[in-house]
Amino acid sequence: MALARPTTKLPPGANRILFVKNLNYQITGEDLYDLFGRYGTIRQIRIGNESKTKGTAFVVFDDVMDAKNALDHLNGFHLQERYILAAKKNLPR
Repeated sequence: MALARPTTKLPPGANRILFVKNLNYQITGEDLYDLFGRYGTIRQIRIGNESKTKGTAFVVFDDVMDAKNALDHLNGFHLQERYILAAKKNLPR
């Protein structure tokens, strides 16, 4: 017997990719995996390493609901002397 899928409706444009900014420049991928991984399985984290992208990262979750949960809980979270800002990333179609 197959398990029923949750029937929760997601808002239009729901995405499993979060764009995070206002990060401490000394942040590591491990720091972000530890924090965001509390909300679900992470597929990938990309940290900006050029002058225009320093302090930013993309966090890609396996599941869109995990990304939404992380966004709801971590937007404005205090991490390494900074308040991080998280938003869903809209991808071009």
